[in-house]
Amino acid sequence: MRNRIWMGWVVGALLALGAAGCGGDKTESGTDTVSGANANASLSGSIAIDGSGTVFPITNAATEEFMGKHPGVRITVGDSGTGAGMKKFLSGETDICDASRPIEDEEVADAAKAGIEFIEVPIAYDGLSIIVNPANTWVDKLTTEELKRIWEPGSKVMKWSDVRPGFPDKPIHLFGPSTAHGTFEYFTEAIVEQKKKQRPDFQQCPEYNQLVEGVATDENALGYVGYAYYEQNKARLKLVPVDSGSGPVAPSEATIADGTYSPLSRPLFVYVKKSALARSEVKAFVDYLIGDGRGIIGQTGYVPFPDALYTKVKEHVDAGTTGRVPELTKLSG
Repeated sequence: MRNRIWMGWVVGALLALGAAGCGGDKTESGTDTVSGANANASLSGSIAIDGSGTVFPITNAATEEFMGKHPGVRITVGDSGTGAGMKKFLSGETDICDASRPIEDEEVADAAKAGIEFIEVPIAYDGLSIIVNPANTWVDKLTTEELKRIWEPGSKVMKWSDVRPGFPDKPIHLFGPSTAHGTFEYFTEAIVEQKKKQRPDFQQCPEYNQLVEGVATDENALGYVGYAYYEQNKARLKLVPVDSGSGPVAPSEATIADGTYSPLSRPLFVYVKKSALARSEVKAFVDYLIGDGRGIIGQTGYVPFPDALYTKVKEHVDAGTTGRVPELTKLSG
């Protein structure tokens, strides 16, 4: 289960520090050169990023600020999903892949076959959030077992009354990320306990904003999305606490950071090609993302790491060590 895996990663990483209705596909950022008071014309080049729609708000916001400081650099950011982004990354189309789950063994093998060396860069925490419409007055929490029965392949849950006695005899309308998204993969492993397996009769949303819109406009809707998308739309959504056996817990900065929002707390990543990191504009952007620009993480609704962990990540990036970060091996599996 991901709760045990995630907590193992957190403990391992901190110990290692010692005393220290949907459619659409892609959006882009960085259409034109941006000027700024701190512009640095000496840095130039281009960076291509694609992948997780969950991580997109972080890298998109970082891109805008970075290009304001470095107008000679052009960055494009797509949000096709972790799985789709990994395919582009491994086919040579992009320099960086945003990912809402760790790189998989098959993808590591594909990278080796393609001669691609990658560096894994953890950047923030997220709490995958269960959301309903604010007009839903009957749900005050859901257990992980109830979520599993709702979303598992072959589920017989068609009405809210099928979930729990006392719930109304109303249809349940399910909204979820498309199967290209790492959030879909993470949820199916953590809740359904069958990775990449889920009932097929749900509204697949390639864009998270469309998922939010679907739940916000349907009284009978239920969905799941990254914490930042709830934070940005909290006036239009109702957050559902999750009970994994120790009582209901809602995602928050505190419960996500300490892992008590279980099993739906998770780290987020960017993956960078080692060959790309050798370019000054790429190295400067990654340094900014985990350094001076990391205040963006909280602004976009996600949960930053402790400063000491960013120091460790920076050391890892500077060393150019390829493959999975040693502290993250448990998370991968």
